[in-house]
Amino acid sequence: MQDLFPSRSFWVMWSLILKKVFLSFRTLSHAREARRERWRAQIRRLGPYGLPKFFYPALLPLNQTLTILETNVLCASEHDAMKYRKRRMAECNTTGLTAALVAQVTITTMQLEYIPTIHWTVPALLTSTLVFALLSVYYSFLLYQYLDGFLSAEDMKKAFSHRGILPFLIVDEGETLPSLTAAIKLWAPTYLLGLAISCYIATIGVYWGVAWGMNLQERGVGSRNVFIVFLITASLSICLFAVPNTLGKIEEDIVDYREKRELNSQFTNHDHDIASSLALVPVTGGEGGNGSTETSNTSSTVRGPRTAMAVDVETRSDVNTYEGGDTSSR
Repeated sequence: MQDLFPSRSFWVMWSLILKKVFLSFRTLSHAREARRERWRAQIRRLGPYGLPKFFYPALLPLNQTLTILETNVLCASEHDAMKYRKRRMAECNTTGLTAALVAQVTITTMQLEYIPTIHWTVPALLTSTLVFALLSVYYSFLLYQYLDGFLSAEDMKKAFSHRGILPFLIVDEGETLPSLTAAIKLWAPTYLLGLAISCYIATIGVYWGVAWGMNLQERGVGSRNVFIVFLITASLSICLFAVPNTLGKIEEDIVDYREKRELNSQFTNHDHDIASSLALVPVTGGEGGNGSTETSNTSSTVRGPRTAMAVDVETRSDVNTYEGGDTSSR
């Protein structure tokens, strides 16, 4: 008869599974709230610049660059700012060299035999790749020359600080913000290099997909197999970096969200304790009274008008009349 009912370990196992599922759903809800809070923080970051709101979606990728400028240049010492300048100049060399290699590979690919006769999307993607790579090389050179022109950290901080020219772009005096134009200069070469590499990878996939559909060189089955292998390889390679990066950002957002909630709850409890401790404050009577102790309710945060002084003057005059009598009779 006992074999018909599950054992205790079975129920314990299922309770642990349900608990993990519940915690997973709770973590997902926190992740959604954390992502919303991150989005609001990025929007608030662009608020002091006074730009129209339809510019915000295009400027959201600059938030990380703005934070880097604020941390490594504006709020850093002169020594750290100059070290950051050297690192950025070395990064310009690396970015320009990589973009030049991508441009060379793209030019070699465009010289293949079947590229002019295949679907127009393949030459279009190759052309876009070449344009992005060449512009990345050029902007890297310009950025290197721009950074090389700074002789001191003060000049660098002044150039990387936001200065509003139009009336609606002027911020409050004393508030130092990183410059949007400087952030775009630092961000553009790497971003264009990423676009060039992405376009070239997409070109490979489109090429084999079109070759499969057109039965190029009468190798439709072979082109299909190569296209499937491309999809698997590209998906695994992208997930190898994108999944840990995304999970890391989500985890960071969740931790920041929970810390913010804990701080808010601590401040709320602290304010509540202060209000409770001030709810009943003992008040000792004056010299003319009976010396008893009264209680006064001070839980309200808004104080009334100061009328106690007039009452005090009248009370003291009555006490003087009672103790010394009428001054005119003397």
